[in-house]
Amino acid sequence: MNCSQGESSRKAASNELCLSPPPEMLISRGEQGEVSLNSIYSTKPINIQYKHTIGRNMLLKNELTTFRLNGRYTRTQCVKIQPPRKMQPTHRCLELMRAYETLSLHPYDNQTKKTITKYCQGATIGYGHLIMDSNEFKIYKNGITKSTADSLFEHDLYRFIQAVKNNVIVDLTQNEFDALVILAFNTGVRGFTHSTVLSIINGNYTKDLRSA
Repeated sequence: MNCSQGESSRKAASNELCLSPPPEMLISRGEQGEVSLNSIYSTKPINIQYKHTIGRNMLLKNELTTFRLNGRYTRTQCVKIQPPRKMQPTHRCLELMRAYETLSLHPYDNQTKKTITKYCQGATIGYGHLIMDSNEFKIYKNGITKSTADSLFEHDLYRFIQAVKNNVIVDLTQNEFDALVILAFNTGVRGFTHSTVLSIINGNYTKDLRSA
């Protein structure tokens, strides 16, 4: 769909989508729908009254201004950033975490990785779900289904997602958010909230970064 100059102004004002970005912006498109930002580095004026498709994200006029000032992109790829409170981990992130934890449908000792029939400290099941006491162990001692393991994983993951949302005060890319959720999941909420990584991200780390 082609948009005339008058139409583009009207469509931008009504927040509608114009599917034909200006040619100076659409320099190259990769397999994932990446749009070259070479024109942003040039002095040539850019018509930014359009929304530009990059992967699955739609870039608005004010976002392009943000990207000019944000260093987290290359000359050939623009990365969307947003407040963590509005974000959720991607399916790819969750699959990576599941693969890392591996699935066990029967209780095992997290230290020895051996299947157990009685409760012990560190008893675990599913995707790294820690069994808290002998009463909970009774629920899972005969094993669980994959569906139950998925439910336990999602339930356990919630507090780690919230830890990232509630403690990171700067905008993030989706990959950064995913990485921090994984970090919180592996270090625990307390470990994450007191980590040097979080201090650096929030700009509160006053020491030399090389010593971090």
